[in-house]
Amino acid sequence: MIIRNLIRLEFLGDGELLLTDGGVPVTYLDHHYAPDVYLKEIGDVEEQLELNTQDWDLTLNVENDSSDSVLNAFRSGAYLNQTITYYRQYIWDDDSIEFHKLFEGKMISYEEEDAEESTTIVVTSSANIIHWQQVKGRKTNNDSQQQFYPGDKGFQFAGTETKDIKWGK
Repeated sequence: MIIRNLIRLEFLGDGELLLTDGGVPVTYLDHHYAPDVYLKEIGDVEEQLELNTQDWDLTLNVENDSSDSVLNAFRSGAYLNQTITYYRQYIWDDDSIEFHKLFEGKMISYEEEDAEESTTIVVTSSANIIHWQQVKGRKTNNDSQQQFYPGDKGFQFAGTETKDIKWGK
């Protein structure tokens, strides 16, 4: 069995970076993944049953060249809140091929470490945005809403169950 990792990073302005660690180019969903370009380390993806924010790190190695488009995309902020997707390709002994999506999220930050000949970029991504804009101490119930907006009825029925609503008739 052969296992290859495929990473797709999207940038503002329709730019994208398609990477694989398999040593050969891979085509999947009409995208062509280039082998061993920039890719340095892939962080572990952990599965969780509860709904929460899951962060994932990807480490890239970029040459110290001011005209490098990947380096410039991170420095200009073109990565921020853009989609990153991580697939794994399995090639079985009978030559059958399977692809599995392991992670899809938004790039939320990066750290840059310069060396003499290259720059290491660690990209942090988050699997969902459910908690990003939540104000600490606030809850989505009527009592909390009344503290900040007295008289507002937006959460009046937030905690109540209703009968099944039939739509379309």
